[in-house]
Amino acid sequence: MKFINTLTKILRSFKTPPHPRIFLAACVWSSTGFCLIFRTTRLLAEQPLSVKISVFTASCIIGIAKAYFALIPMAKKIIKRNYEKKQACIGIFFSKQNWLLIGSMIILGRLLLALPIPTWEKALILATVGCGMLLSSGWFWLAWQKNTNYK
Repeated sequence: MKFINTLTKILRSFKTPPHPRIFLAACVWSSTGFCLIFRTTRLLAEQPLSVKISVFTASCIIGIAKAYFALIPMAKKIIKRNYEKKQACIGIFFSKQNWLLIGSMIILGRLLLALPIPTWEKALILATVGCGMLLSSGWFWLAWQKNTNYK
């Protein structure tokens, strides 16, 4: 417990303005999207070309809808929250609820890969989330580039 208290004090001493926190959030969302799509290509390596094309086409369509209805509003909320806190710890670029959501998605992703379902279904889910995250990460990059709060 003493270690956690010490670590918390050290992290709280690193106060940063919103700009680097937005950059960090953009990097996290983009790299996660790229990693999920890369993982999809590895899963589909042994599949015929028709399966690859259909999975990526469907995942792009569903991923755009997911980004539009769920991830872009979440990104806007995160950007707004970061600009409201002028000086904050670098790790606060996501809220506690976002970190819990990220942790649960990691656990669910691992469970998904362990399930005995067809490979193309696993690939469809991973690519859908990856496409949605890549698309919605554009809001972070735009807010970082323009140094503006997009509401």
